[in-house]
Amino acid sequence: MEEKNQQTSINGLGFSRTTIRGLNYAKIQFLEEITKFYKEELAKFRWVGPKGIEEIETTLKSKGLSFLQPKRRKPYDGHYGSQGDQGSSNFPFDD
Repeated sequence: MEEKNQQTSINGLGFSRTTIRGLNYAKIQFLEEITKFYKEELAKFRWVGPKGIEEIETTLKSKGLSFLQPKRRKPYDGHYGSQGDQGSSNFPFDD
């Protein structure tokens, strides 16, 4: 029976030596650890350049994983508070 929490070592995944060096420099040993980083954040690490990001992203996708995704905020609709407050200011800091 296969363990669900099994982690995949970054060694042997076909990453270039430079990418492996960059991940080791960042103390990353397992593929699953990469999912805790934003792509832009990882790209700033030493020895992880655009080619490394491409290698990592391709491997993550092949394993059904991805970089950490930024939370999407609801677009500003021009209103603060509820629309039922017709008599009071809708600015959140007016008391």
